[in-house]
Amino acid sequence: MSSPVVEEWAQSKVLMNRAGMGRLSLVANVKTIDRKDVVSNSDVLIPVIKYLGCRVPVSQIAEHVDMFLNYARPKGDHAKFQAWIIKRLISEFNRSARRGHFPREKGMQDIYTETGMTLPFNPRAWPSSGTFNLFFLARLAKTTWASFVDHCNPKNFSRVEWKILFTHG
Repeated sequence: MSSPVVEEWAQSKVLMNRAGMGRLSLVANVKTIDRKDVVSNSDVLIPVIKYLGCRVPVSQIAEHVDMFLNYARPKGDHAKFQAWIIKRLISEFNRSARRGHFPREKGMQDIYTETGMTLPFNPRAWPSSGTFNLFFLARLAKTTWASFVDHCNPKNFSRVEWKILFTHG
């Protein structure tokens, strides 16, 4: 094996078992590949995106799939079909990555981190700065800062509640 993509695929027992059946990717319906398919095939996509990039031609994917299937199972002509599926999975990943939203699925997060891409900002992560907490709470309450400060008069809160508003981390 002279390809780092094939070497990473060969290290996975799951992918070796799939290759023994003559397939590399698992999709429910080939005609409608969606985000769920990208998540379920993240172990296939990570090496391809890491070493070949997000804009890779099908012929190049087919070479790597053919090398892998010949390594795992000598007979069969499934490489081109599987290469098209992987290409469509990468396209679906690109489509969702272009949106710039933080991915909820662990598989999508793995694709970002394993390929060296930076994850988009996670709006669900609680800010660590106490001042920023107030801005964040104001945004949650859908009020302006001035009206929020009016409602957050320290006289209206107990010491513990006021401390919670300004906790760090």
